Amino acid sequence: MKTIPVPVTITIVLISILAAVFPSLTSLLELDFQRAAQGEIWRWIGGHVVHFDWSHFIWDVSMFATLSAICEAKYRRVYAPILIGSMLIISLSLAIVCPEIHCYRGLSGIDTMLFGWWVIDWMRTNLHAKDLPAAGLGGMMLLGLVGKLGYEAVFHQTLFVQSDAFVPLVEAHIAGLICGATAALGVPVVQNWTRVRQPVSV
Repeated sequence: MKTIPVPVTITIVLISILAAVFPSLTSLLELDFQRAAQGEIWRWIGGHVVHFDWSHFIWDVSMFATLSAICEAKYRRVYAPILIGSMLIISLSLAIVCPEIHCYRGLSGIDTMLFGWWVIDWMRTNLHAKDLPAAGLGGMMLLGLVGKLGYEAVFHQTLFVQSDAFVPLVEAHIAGLICGATAALGVPVVQNWTRVRQPVSV
């Protein structure tokens, strides 16, 4: 039997679809900060896979499915822990910097993390290979992402999703980009250090 190549991606997309169809599941998983702090700890992760309306769902999940499949296939061994760690970091960051927000839903912070991870790693790899045009293309994509975050910060609305059902939180996207940059720059360092530390057989 052939192994599913991106099981984490498929699982999260399926949960998001089920939550969109069954509102009771959305209520169970959404990141209600008060309930999460009182012991419903699954909400720190669950809030990322549920959405406020269909427009929010379609944009977030379609972007996630694409970016997650790319990153899971490329960074298979470290993908799941980095994804889960990023979900927790984004959630905890929002709890600290946005105390006025009582509820969070959506994959947009994780989408930003995945895009940042992939683009920055693309730039790093091509700079190492001295392929400056390819690295420059990555730089342009990264600047586009930073511009998007700037637009969201100034106008307090998302650039792509148009909905009155929620208030966009650029803080989640900034936290996601920081997580993605950390993964892109940190994973190669750890991998190189691990190779150096491996014993040499004689």
